[in-house]
Amino acid sequence: MSDVPCKEVGAIDVMQYPFTPDQIARFYGSYEMDLMINSLLKHVPKEGYTQGDCSVEEFIKRMDEQGVAKVFVCACKFYSYTRHEPGLMWTNEEVYDIIKGHQDRLVGIAGYDPFNIAKSLEELDIAVKEWGFKGVYGHFMTFGIAPNDKRMYPLFAKAGELGVPVAMQLGHGMELYPNECGRPIYLDEVALDFPETNFVGSHTGWPWTEEMEAMAWKHPNVYVDIAGHNPQYLAPNIVNFMNTRGRDKTLFGSNGWPWKTLFGQLDNMGLKDKSIQKLLRDNAVKLYKL
Repeated sequence: MSDVPCKEVGAIDVMQYPFTPDQIARFYGSYEMDLMINSLLKHVPKEGYTQGDCSVEEFIKRMDEQGVAKVFVCACKFYSYTRHEPGLMWTNEEVYDIIKGHQDRLVGIAGYDPFNIAKSLEELDIAVKEWGFKGVYGHFMTFGIAPNDKRMYPLFAKAGELGVPVAMQLGHGMELYPNECGRPIYLDEVALDFPETNFVGSHTGWPWTEEMEAMAWKHPNVYVDIAGHNPQYLAPNIVNFMNTRGRDKTLFGSNGWPWKTLFGQLDNMGLKDKSIQKLLRDNAVKLYKL
């Protein structure tokens, strides 16, 4: 067990969906999520993967109870691969409505639609310059698009211009779409083509975690977050990476799962205190200029 409990670090959660009751209802009522809940998650109680479903004030109270300093609220956009139509497409405005007045605790993260490039770039410019958003998060695999797809390059250029990181889910996804386009190795040429833009491979890239580790170790502008996994089930190479040579390149994200559970597992994994400090707080502060 670490000498310093996670609750005392002042954690920064870099991956959370909109959490108010109306948005949770939209999320779990969407076609792809409904399929997931009634198949892969059918034996898991809803509270096992739901941190929010409450007012903003109650959410911040829960943050205080678990020692969470800041939470990134992501305007993620999902495409339905099976239906060939837009799925749940959160807007930057919807996220801003949630975080407005609480931006000392809640951080806006913009979305990107690779099928509507010009509009997305215009919206990103407004979100960063006018509303103080700190980055971009995308689930581009649902669009069937890999990181090195040419439709992603306008985003990477714009993010570099604005000085904000681009995070994206990589690896396996529980929604119904092919996973091949989420292989972390596709970040290789992207990181070289956009050296001024920082990238975060979210969800560890599993089952290609060695590719994710290689990208984060090789490229100074590539990082990895551990969202989407209970820490006790993280791939051994990711645990070793965040506790040794990759402790400056890993970040914590909850994916909307309960912090109490995630912190309890991290506390019992034998991680070094300096690794926990960097994972939960320091790396996010530096990368996102908080």
